[in-house]
Amino acid sequence: MHHASYFACILAIAVSLDGRWPPRSSGSVLYGLLTAAALIIFFILFPQLMFKPHERTLIVSEGGIDTRIGRKSGTLKWEEVAAIQDMPDLTTIVGKNGNAFLIPNRAFDSEKDRSEFLASVRHWQLRRANAS
Repeated sequence: MHHASYFACILAIAVSLDGRWPPRSSGSVLYGLLTAAALIIFFILFPQLMFKPHERTLIVSEGGIDTRIGRKSGTLKWEEVAAIQDMPDLTTIVGKNGNAFLIPNRAFDSEKDRSEFLASVRHWQLRRANAS
């Protein structure tokens, strides 16, 4: 659905360059079609190119979350966390920048470990949020 709307918008913009409806210049229609196709291909390929096949490691502590995937690493402080959500199949930690860590239940040895993890991260996040 999104691809169709991008296609329609770009085609409409390119056709408007012709100044008439229906367009009399096949060049503006061709330009719109090629631009729309290029954008759709970009949106399809971008996630594939950015995919990181390595396993991500998260280390949580009172200071925040340290993460490593392949050779890349980063830190997210609890002040930068917008939400911690407990869902049936996974736990999500959402940053204020919109990025999120999705932690599946299989990452924990038991439901007790998962509950303790949630209690700890919520406590640390709340404590840092209140300190700010």
